[in-house]
Amino acid sequence: MEKILIFGTGSVAEVLFGELNDAVEVLAFIHSDENVTEFHGYPVIRPRDISGYAYSKVIIASGYYFAMEKILLEHGVPQEKIVGFIFDESEFYLKTAGETDRFFNDTFHRDYMKKILRSDRLLPVLYPCCVWKNNAFPKIRKDFVREQTTAYLAQELKRKNVEGAIAELGVFQGDFTVVMNDAFPDRVIYLFDTFCGFASADVLEDENTSNKQNELRKFKDTSVEYVLSRLRDDAQCVVKKGYFPDTFDLHTEKFAFVSVDLNMKNAVMSALELIWPRISPGGYMLISDYNAPFYEGTREAVQAFCDEKNIAIVALPDLYGSALLCKNGDAI
Repeated sequence: MEKILIFGTGSVAEVLFGELNDAVEVLAFIHSDENVTEFHGYPVIRPRDISGYAYSKVIIASGYYFAMEKILLEHGVPQEKIVGFIFDESEFYLKTAGETDRFFNDTFHRDYMKKILRSDRLLPVLYPCCVWKNNAFPKIRKDFVREQTTAYLAQELKRKNVEGAIAELGVFQGDFTVVMNDAFPDRVIYLFDTFCGFASADVLEDENTSNKQNELRKFKDTSVEYVLSRLRDDAQCVVKKGYFPDTFDLHTEKFAFVSVDLNMKNAVMSALELIWPRISPGGYMLISDYNAPFYEGTREAVQAFCDEKNIAIVALPDLYGSALLCKNGDAI
């Protein structure tokens, strides 16, 4: 029987633990936080304690594979004993993209092409459609499908003269804020976030969230100042810091594009009920984590709302399985 250690105690670890069969024995879970001592009845140890266990493999149950792999290697875990469960973040893609970029530079002298082309656009790394006409993003930042979808929706909104501001509900460190800032340079962007993690009420009331204490520790490593410092132009950004929907006071505002990345069922439902009526005809709402396996509450809220209002859901194959809602002229 395989004896394993599992690095992580979050949502990914929950999924992994639920799928294990009788061929393995879990010895312990690993977490760097000294305050986390138990998970599903198993001890939670620190990376420094790994050497005290006779294990077959250490499974990384997190999207931050490379950062956690580095920790394991530093604590003497052999490379061949490290196994990754998933890549929930873009680390693996970005590493691959960088290696591919170097290959194209060396093989096809792309650095030379950059010198002779009358353009400051970076040439594509992995996706040839990066050079399609009217592409708004010269560089892939994190999630190609989500970024390109946003770019083309921005073009459609401009083509159709759809009026309204832009809003992001759930900002964290501003990865998608940067994308929106580039895609909508001429529109006001409202940023709604606590900037200190999930609201405890939303986590505790979400019946889909089993590992509530871990969720309450997430998304705290951010600040308004950090997010704004990442933007090319923050002049049109209006920060609404605090608990949504309490911070919503834009009762006469109309919106052309709104990103919802709130994860918790009640918060997502509040956003749909409050924001959707204020989406201009021809506008869009993009909801992250619709098909993510770790935030089922998002999908439940979206489906319940859209079924009631007879709204079609366009499922996107981006990194987090987003849902796109399109406002028809006669939709409420």
